[in-house]
Amino acid sequence: MVPTIASSGSSFKGAAAYYLHDKEADSRERIAWMHTENLVTNDPDRAWKVMAWTANNQSTLKTQAGVRATGRKLQKPVFAFSLSWHPEQTPDKDHMLAAAKEAAAALDLSEHQTIYVSHNDEPHRHVHVLVNRVHPATGKAATLSKSKERLSAWALAYEKKHGKIYCKARGNAEDRQIEPKEKPARNPVIQAAWEKSNSGRSFQAALAAEHYTLAQGNRRFVVVDRWGKAINPVRHLPGVRAAAFQARLRDLDPKTLPLATAVQKQIKAEERKQYTASRQYDRWAAEYTNQLQDRHLDERAKLQIHYERAHDEKIIELAAAYQTREREKAMDQLRQKIEKAGFFRRITGGVKRDRADLAAQEQLYQDIQKRTAEQVDAIATERAFALSDQADRHGREKELAQEYITDKKPAFYKMEERVAERGRGASQDGGRERADGTEPS
Repeated sequence: MVPTIASSGSSFKGAAAYYLHDKEADSRERIAWMHTENLVTNDPDRAWKVMAWTANNQSTLKTQAGVRATGRKLQKPVFAFSLSWHPEQTPDKDHMLAAAKEAAAALDLSEHQTIYVSHNDEPHRHVHVLVNRVHPATGKAATLSKSKERLSAWALAYEKKHGKIYCKARGNAEDRQIEPKEKPARNPVIQAAWEKSNSGRSFQAALAAEHYTLAQGNRRFVVVDRWGKAINPVRHLPGVRAAAFQARLRDLDPKTLPLATAVQKQIKAEERKQYTASRQYDRWAAEYTNQLQDRHLDERAKLQIHYERAHDEKIIELAAAYQTREREKAMDQLRQKIEKAGFFRRITGGVKRDRADLAAQEQLYQDIQKRTAEQVDAIATERAFALSDQADRHGREKELAQEYITDKKPAFYKMEERVAERGRGASQDGGRERADGTEPS
């Protein structure tokens, strides 16, 4: 695991243009996947605009949050770093995203607006993390002192947790281990296809089963993997020399094979098509989920309002039926009459009769209050059961919606998931090769 911190910047637009597109182009062929966090949109093209708005309104956010607006406005709110895995590691999207979130948490950036972007333009898996240093609620700027040391410590803990230290120079002396030099990573798909085959055609078929293509390079046979990378297969077959490789493939006429450049072009076209389809699917899935959530919130609000209204109406109804206010007024008048009674009325027993009358009215009033409370409590109990039933129904609808969204997932998504489980493999030298299998100069 290698974390790398990029230079801080002031423009989210510029950062998005780099991370969310191909280099020096408007296309997005190198984008493997994207994810947003703590933002009101799942669309990265809108997300960076929200991040820019947050940074520009830092002082307003501080005022609204009751934070003292001290110091100068943050000049470089754009913070970015990346995580890179070893070529022999093939983590899937969920694992990469979880690791990136853990790394952000190590820098105390979990609550900040973030765009996660993974590219497929390198032989190793990697993810870029684009963060807004301005907190979306408080307006405070994140403190990034010793961020390099904190990320390095997290990366060391990550490698220990997953059972192998790839970066020996990262830890302290006690964390470093002297091990024999590792052999270059081999592509397991090419090795497996070679072991299963005894001829050129069977080798070609075994590669095709894994969506690899045997093709013509400029001077030799090459293998084009499913991501469009051209590989010299001999380099990934230990103990196999070029002459032995050519001998096994003698039943194949190179002229009948497609050109590596044509295969790469076709893969790029398919990637563009799949990217468009994936964006449409992601947008539809987000809209479908949001519509369901909005409906659930609306239904819950309506149910709450219904029972609040029923509660108030029941109290008014019972007060009218039992003439509660009239009884309260009559009791107040009796109390005043008793309090102001004269000497003659006291000695003639008038006050005693008034007190007996008041006691009877107070007892009746208490009975009325009790019956009122019982009927109001019945409404509260009914409300609790209704809300519970509604919550259960909403939960089932969410599960069904998730199943429906999964069923609608494009086929190539599912294929990507299956391939990720088997592993992408890696080139022998960790670098790119030309269509003829030679190293670039």
